[in-house]
Amino acid sequence: MNQYIPSPDTRRARRIATALFVASMLLFAVSGIRTLPYRSVPQLLSFALLTAAILVCVRYLFRGYCYRVTESEDGPELAVLEQSRKGSVVVCRLSMAALLAVEPWTPELAKQKRAQKNLKIYNYCVDIQPTNAYLLSFADSTYSPSDTPICLTIQCDDAFRTTLESFLQNS
Repeated sequence: MNQYIPSPDTRRARRIATALFVASMLLFAVSGIRTLPYRSVPQLLSFALLTAAILVCVRYLFRGYCYRVTESEDGPELAVLEQSRKGSVVVCRLSMAALLAVEPWTPELAKQKRAQKNLKIYNYCVDIQPTNAYLLSFADSTYSPSDTPICLTIQCDDAFRTTLESFLQNS
């Protein structure tokens, strides 16, 4: 079993969550001005910003991921575990035999992938904008070259990336 647990850099997530929370509280305070027309608009925006702050906290501050390459009955597979204070849960499990590509995540690649309409990319990074992220493309069980692959974005070091790429050469 080979596993990698990325260490998060939570500074950006903390700054974003704090800014959203402060903006929410300011808008809520502004909505208390009695002479302000349409006071429900700042209250609604305040609620939306508070919801966004909670979502950033839950996604990037209270949750982490662990990537594992393990042997199973069907051969090697990649399992992504979501870790929280309550424990860990497997959120993704894919066969390494179906691995098509391991590509560094760049703005150019992101633009190219967004152009594909039916492509779904699952983000399992622990940082908002990671510096060492990779896009893993997997074939579906009924994959043909015209199909869109299953894509994951993970954040790992060079040793784990090399482990993943070793499965590309075997297929």
